[in-house]
Amino acid sequence: MTASLRNAEIRALRQIVEATEGEPDAGNLAAARSAAVILRGALERFDRTPTRKVSQGNPTPASAREAVLRRSGGRCEAGTIWCMGQATQIHHIDRDRKNNAPENLLHVCGNGNYTGCHGRIHQHPNEAYAAGWLTRRNR
Repeated sequence: MTASLRNAEIRALRQIVEATEGEPDAGNLAAARSAAVILRGALERFDRTPTRKVSQGNPTPASAREAVLRRSGGRCEAGTIWCMGQATQIHHIDRDRKNNAPENLLHVCGNGNYTGCHGRIHQHPNEAYAAGWLTRRNR
């Protein structure tokens, strides 16, 4: 979280607190609306919620997805601190989308490379290497 977002949130929260103290009147209502506008603007600027991307190129074959689903039972196999429980994505451990061997695939929760365990794996690669969720690429 950036400092400007944090400062905007603090200002907005202070305004909300001040607006809700005491009897409601036109001044309190205006302060609460002003705080809401600040929060909404901050969230719009810094919201990084991903849009769902259409799979590019080589999607994981149904037979590989079924093998991973049988192995995982529909539960996330990573279980990071961001875990949401139900697995929704297939993660390629070696990052090669053509290597669809079940031992190279991990059933993880999250949306793309942004949220849940799938996001944690891609955003914290050193942790993922140590846990075996990623392998280093040969260059």
